[in-house]
Amino acid sequence: MWIDNYFTINRKSGIENVDIYDVELNPDSEIYRGHFPGEPVSPGVCSIGMIVACASRSIGSPLEIRKISRCRFLSVISPQNRQDLRIRIELTDAILADEKQGKMYQIEASIKYKELVCLSLKGELAERPGKA
Repeated sequence: MWIDNYFTINRKSGIENVDIYDVELNPDSEIYRGHFPGEPVSPGVCSIGMIVACASRSIGSPLEIRKISRCRFLSVISPQNRQDLRIRIELTDAILADEKQGKMYQIEASIKYKELVCLSLKGELAERPGKA
């Protein structure tokens, strides 16, 4: 999968329904070869992908985006000057939409570099069909 080489999870911690992931971007990822070589910038879709990957790990099941109600890109994420990031994931209790759709989760998430918020997101995730 494309995101496997994009970042590494160094540590996971959390309390109640909030998980915190300390992640490190891989500056040698293929993604940066086409996204501004020499001055790499993390594509927004990749940052959102990190959030979904961490949320999937939190519940132990592959998730996909169903709805993004708010997504704010507040600061550039680059492997050159912001390699070490903290991802905060808050998931609500699962709701079983129906047998075909599987469980749905409300998510609020952010990506920070030190105290600087780079991205904030609110939306809905669902278990991938056939993967429940």
